[in-house]
Amino acid sequence: MTSVANLLAALDGQGIALFQEELDFHLSYLAEQAYVQIWRTRDLPGFRSDRPGAWKPDAIRFAKLLPKGLQLLDGKCAEDPLVRF
Repeated sequence: MTSVANLLAALDGQGIALFQEELDFHLSYLAEQAYVQIWRTRDLPGFRSDRPGAWKPDAIRFAKLLPKGLQLLDGKCAEDPLVRF
């Protein structure tokens, strides 16, 4: 599991600059296809909707590669035309 902040920094280091919202869009697709598991702010322990904060409840905070995602990455399952490396 890694934080979205770390993912954004790693992508930036590779010359791929994304906004948080753009990465959330891509991670949502990957989660729908069961390639990754995501945790949104509202899913985290201690989240309370009555507390104002910097993070929106629907913002993705963490992601974890799932076995199906690893198989896709390793080329051990059918390619997904909407995913590129």
